[in-house]
Amino acid sequence: MQKILSIAQDIIYMSFKGRRQTPKHLALGLTIRHLTGSSQLIGLLNGLGHCVSHSTVLLHDTALALKQLNENALIPDGFKTETFTTLVWDNNDFCEETLSGSGTTHNTNGIILQWESQSETIQEKEISQFKRKGRKRTLDAPSTVISFFAGNKKQCPPIYSVLPEINASDHKEIQEFPRSIDDLFYLCKFTCFSNQQLPGWTGFNASILNSTTAAMKTNIGYLPVLDCNPTEMSTINTLLERSMMISNELKIDKLVIVMDQAIYSKAQQIRWQNDVFQKRFVLRLGEFHTTMAFLAVIGKRFRDAGLQDILIESGIVAPNSINGVINGNHYNRSIRAHKLLAESLQKFRLQTFIEEQYLSEYAVVEKPSNILIRTSQTYLPQTLFHPILKIFFRIIMNKF
Repeated sequence: MQKILSIAQDIIYMSFKGRRQTPKHLALGLTIRHLTGSSQLIGLLNGLGHCVSHSTVLLHDTALALKQLNENALIPDGFKTETFTTLVWDNNDFCEETLSGSGTTHNTNGIILQWESQSETIQEKEISQFKRKGRKRTLDAPSTVISFFAGNKKQCPPIYSVLPEINASDHKEIQEFPRSIDDLFYLCKFTCFSNQQLPGWTGFNASILNSTTAAMKTNIGYLPVLDCNPTEMSTINTLLERSMMISNELKIDKLVIVMDQAIYSKAQQIRWQNDVFQKRFVLRLGEFHTTMAFLAVIGKRFRDAGLQDILIESGIVAPNSINGVINGNHYNRSIRAHKLLAESLQKFRLQTFIEEQYLSEYAVVEKPSNILIRTSQTYLPQTLFHPILKIFFRIIMNKF
């Protein structure tokens, strides 16, 4: 059906010689510009009749930007009050080519995230038809009011007079399902033939979760851009004040704000000096930087205990790249190395377990396959064991 609609729009566009613009030709031109920024590519597609010209793309982009500025909305439409909300702030650097290297674009972008719920939605503005006026293809950046931060003496987080009670058992139940998935992954990897291919840890979890769980939908909206350097203290103070305005408009007492490592450290300094920010905001380091820090901790702890030698001698990591992998700076290589190392260590553990059970006096006549089944049923919940067993049990049985 989509191909038929695409061909029909091409016929309409060519019959009117480009004067009648269809949704496909506008959307494709705008998308190509946002993904590549190449006017030559847009020109080639326009010559073949697949999208509008580069000038038309600039006209529509400018008109859409003017429409967004005229609305001047702090929160996008479709977000609900009294609902758990997360804000994410990050830098956006275009790194344009300039002679001196100065004058490049450094601004601060933010997004708002919410799970779908039945709460009351903020009253949406009436959608009015926006007519493009003139043929303006450029737009001056709107002025941004920055809340100046003078800065005081650096402060530390408040010290608790009474340590809060943290019961570790409260967090064990939520870990049972992921741990069961990991146990099944290592079990399947241990029992498969060398010529049989099973997905890695990431692909295995994706295939299991897609078939057994339904992900909650998340609403994503884009916040107004701050046209200033995100690493300056005044800029961070401004985005915290904007976050406070969003929190008040959504009628929520606690707001989670996610930042990268460069912004997070400075935002905490401002938060510790403001009692209102301490009560209303929960600052959280992004998952990417948190994972990099965790990889660096593992590498620092086990590097001289044989981790570096194992990775190099096995050929997983080249000698010249080992420092970046150990420190967590080479993220993809480091994640791959730790996944393979964890899989190998688990194989040794399972091999020892099977040999001990098989050679014990209680399991002399019991096959290793039966031991695997009994072990899996012990580790995995019944709701998860039987559906997954139908997919991977054939590989497990063929091993023995």
